[in-house]
Amino acid sequence: KKQKATIQYFDIGDFLSRKEKIKMLSDYKSFDNEALPLKSLVPNIQGDWLSSRSDFFDAFIPLGDKGSNSHNKNVFFNKSYDFLYPKIKETMDLYNYFNPNTTNAHY
Repeated sequence: KKQKATIQYFDIGDFLSRKEKIKMLSDYKSFDNEALPLKSLVPNIQGDWLSSRSDFFDAFIPLGDKGSNSHNKNVFFNKSYDFLYPKIKETMDLYNYFNPNTTNAHY
């Protein structure tokens, strides 16, 4: 019977020197050593293996879609600050005009 593979890792931290890390690993002699505190790496619901994704941005109103053919593509995905800043300010002013109860940070 075939089993799914598991990925395991040993977290030795971020603040040790290279020499200290090698020493710590060499003390265990082998990854088969049961004393080695391995952790299993399991993907989250989005399929990410490392837990770095946040749902924080899901609450934001989308300004555009990079895949669409709308004129917004040129407005919001431009590298020029002199072009981009006035367009975004205009959009925010229009949004605030139609949504007077919202509070936005000064831009």
